[in-house]
Amino acid sequence: MNKLLILLGSSILVCHPGRAQSLFSNTIEPLFRRECHGCHGQAQALSKLDLSSREGMLKGGARGPSLVPGSAAESLLYQVIAGASKLQMPPGRTLPPEVVESVKQWISGGAQWPPSASESRWQLKQEDLWAFRALPPLSNKSIDSYIDAKLSARKIIAAPQADKRTLIRRATFDLIGLPPTPAEIEAFLADSNPAAFANLVDRLLASPRYGERWARHWLDVVRYADTNGYSNDFERPNAWRYRDYVIRAFNNDKPYDQFVREQIAGDELYPQNPEATIATGFLRAGPWEHTGMSVEAVTRQMFLDDVTHATASTFLGLTAGCARCHDHKFDPIPTFDYYRLQAVFATAEFARRPLPFLATENTKDLPEEKEQLKKIIQQNDANLKRFDEVARQAIMKKHGVTRAEELPPGVLAKAVRTKEGISAGEFEEFKLYQKHGQMYAEQVDRFEP
Repeated sequence: MNKLLILLGSSILVCHPGRAQSLFSNTIEPLFRRECHGCHGQAQALSKLDLSSREGMLKGGARGPSLVPGSAAESLLYQVIAGASKLQMPPGRTLPPEVVESVKQWISGGAQWPPSASESRWQLKQEDLWAFRALPPLSNKSIDSYIDAKLSARKIIAAPQADKRTLIRRATFDLIGLPPTPAEIEAFLADSNPAAFANLVDRLLASPRYGERWARHWLDVVRYADTNGYSNDFERPNAWRYRDYVIRAFNNDKPYDQFVREQIAGDELYPQNPEATIATGFLRAGPWEHTGMSVEAVTRQMFLDDVTHATASTFLGLTAGCARCHDHKFDPIPTFDYYRLQAVFATAEFARRPLPFLATENTKDLPEEKEQLKKIIQQNDANLKRFDEVARQAIMKKHGVTRAEELPPGVLAKAVRTKEGISAGEFEEFKLYQKHGQMYAEQVDRFEP
């Protein structure tokens, strides 16, 4: 009887292409995409098995063909999902019985694969892409209309309008990140002008504190830091120039499209504009470390991955990191497009280009800070030379001489270089001063445009 039912089911599928196509489109193809393509697809084919096409299934992988059209029992694909094999797929989980039965029907019906299913390297239904749906038109040209519509649908009554004292505190904290002064509060409370709140907002938007407040959010998004991160965590002496560029962009109400272009390719698009060159600090904002133990090609690839991820998350609002290894399962980003995006930055090289300080940049304290750093470096150099003297005295004592000139050629230089004769504790102290010297050398660049 079971064999008869299978034959009947198969004949129905074969005789009714529309039903077979519906089964594939609505159940089988989404199942493969959701459960299989991450490990057995075009971007990554574990065990040499590619389940993204009928041809790939027929060819099979390390264990042979995965699909025998017309016979689910002989198909390795069905065996592993039905629990009839030592293998278990998906790993550690069991698919619902109705899903397993659908796969069985599909294979028994000839494993039909509509041509359109192979035309695209990445597929999701339009309804799956909720983030890309157009918003309904505004009813009153205000974003509040979306909120009002949701509140109304849920029969929620909005909170009453805030009193003036609360309003000025909220607006001031929101726009400049600081509390209003008592005098500002009293002036606002006493202002009976119907445009008092609008005037308050205009005043706050005109404040330089506005750019400082809102630039902080942008700098968080673009992974800004004043140091490189990792073990050395060296200072980025001129990172502040990118930070101040962002602040100026907010305060000057720079158009967003220009803001984007300048950060991604400002030096290429506007080579005569030093502000645009500073804007490309966005590309260099991620963590970075390259040491004698690093492989240059690996470090380079880490930078390219970082800037690719940051560009997608910052300007597209999408996390593209998954597509580095396989087609993204939830967003329309195939691996192919990930590396197309990365290719934009493939020719970018690190360089400290001379760029005079701008009139809009705050450099008034730099001369004083430079002198202070110079004194710190001189003291650090003196500490390092102290260990050289310890090594010099130790090697002279070892050879029983009173003057360095009496030592054999090269002996003194080697003793100073290896710090011969200093204790283990002194050697650790020496390494610390040596590391400080490297850090100070990086900081000097802050004072050179």
